[in-house]
Amino acid sequence: MNRRHKSATLPTVPGWYQGGPDHLRYFNGFEWTEQIRPLPQFTDIPGLHGLDFKALTPPSRTHRIRRVFAIVALAIITISIMSQALGLSVAANSTKVQQQTHLDSL
Repeated sequence: MNRRHKSATLPTVPGWYQGGPDHLRYFNGFEWTEQIRPLPQFTDIPGLHGLDFKALTPPSRTHRIRRVFAIVALAIITISIMSQALGLSVAANSTKVQQQTHLDSL
């Protein structure tokens, strides 16, 4: 029964998986093999020296709040300008209609 439980949790994709704290072990898709190799040693990647990792972190909550506030303010200003422009054109059209109605009545 214990063997059955282990097989239910085996990976299904062949590849190298961590087999212990200091090595990888190969799984062939059906069972663990005897092939092992040490964990890879990570070294510096050329070109990353001097990289500002703070720029890679997600924005802070304060920054997100400021961004949302700026977007909302910009939307309000845009709507206000558009409504004024539309209001002026509606007023101009109503003036033309009134003038045409006045001319028609003469």
